[in-house]
Amino acid sequence: GRGRGRGPAAAAAGGNGGTGGGSDEEGLDPDEAEAIRCDMCGGAEDEAQLLMCDACDRATHTYCARPELPAVPSGDWFCASCTLQRAVAERCGDVVAGSAPVLEEIAWASHSSRELWRAKAALARTSAQLFLHLRELVDALERPRLRPLLEASLEWQRQEKAARRRALLDHQASRSELKQLAREQREVYKLVESLVKRTERQAEKDARQEAKQAARRASLAVVAAQKEESRQAKLALAAERRAEEQRKREEREGERRCAEVRRCVERLVKQLEREAEQGELYCICRKPYNPTWFYISCDTCGDWFHGKCVGINAKQGSRIVEYVCDACYRTT
Repeated sequence: GRGRGRGPAAAAAGGNGGTGGGSDEEGLDPDEAEAIRCDMCGGAEDEAQLLMCDACDRATHTYCARPELPAVPSGDWFCASCTLQRAVAERCGDVVAGSAPVLEEIAWASHSSRELWRAKAALARTSAQLFLHLRELVDALERPRLRPLLEASLEWQRQEKAARRRALLDHQASRSELKQLAREQREVYKLVESLVKRTERQAEKDARQEAKQAARRASLAVVAAQKEESRQAKLALAAERRAEEQRKREEREGERRCAEVRRCVERLVKQLEREAEQGELYCICRKPYNPTWFYISCDTCGDWFHGKCVGINAKQGSRIVEYVCDACYRTT
C-alpha cells in the first residue's frame, strides 16, 4: 500500500513491503523505472535507497533526505514538501496550507531560505513557534498575499486561546462550585454524624441512668424485703412472746385457780369437819338446826334453807308449790 516507505520497484509493483528492494523489478516498465529519480540530487542510481513519498510519489535517496536516514523506514514516509505542507495544515488550517504562495514557496527548490525554514518548521513544537517561522518566511519572501491569511490565522488563534481561557475559567468556576458543594456536603455529613453520635451518647446515658435506677429500685426492693422480713420476724417473735406470756398467764391463772380450789376444798373440808364435830348444818349460812326458825326445802337437791336467808317468810312458803334453790336453778 501507499502507507509505507518503499523503494521504487516495490511502489511500481504495488507491494507494501517496509524495506527498499531494487533487485526485484518483475512487471516494471523500463521507461517508468528510468523516470524515477531523486528529487534532491536528480540521480536514478541506488534504487534500493530511493524512498517514495506516500502523498506525492516523489522519490528521495535516504542519504539525500533531511535529516539523513540510515535505512528505508518501515512505516509511512513523506517528503520534506509534504511534511511541511501537512505541518502547516495541522497548525494553520487547510486554507493557509492550500494557498498558492505557500504551495509555490514549498515547491520552489531554488529559494535560498527553503531549507532553513523547512528545518525550523520540522523542529517547531507548538503552533506559536510555527507561526513565528511562517512570519520569518513571509518577511523573507515579502509576499503580501500571505500576510492577511497569517493575520487571520493569528486572530483565530487568539480567539481560540481566549475561548480556551474562558472554558478554563468556567471549568475552574465549576470546580470551585463543586468544591463548595463537596465542602457543604462534608459539613452536612459531619453535622449528621455529630447528631448521630450525640444521639448515641444520649441513648447510652439514658441507658446507664435507667440501669442505675433499676439497680437502685432493686436495692430498695431488697432493703424493703429485708425490712419486711425483719418486721415479720419481729411480729412472729412478739406473737411468740405474747403466746408465751399468755401461756404463762394461763398457767398462773390455772395455778391460782388450783390454789383457790385447794383453799376452797380445804375450807370445805374444815367446815365439814367442824359440822361433823357440831352436827348437821343447814342453809347457805351453814348453821345447825334451830327449831324456832322457818325452813324451806329445795325440791331438786333436798337441802334445807332458812327463810330469812333466801328471803321467804312462813306465809309465803305456805303458798309455794315447788321451790328450787339458787344453786340448782343455775345448774338447771
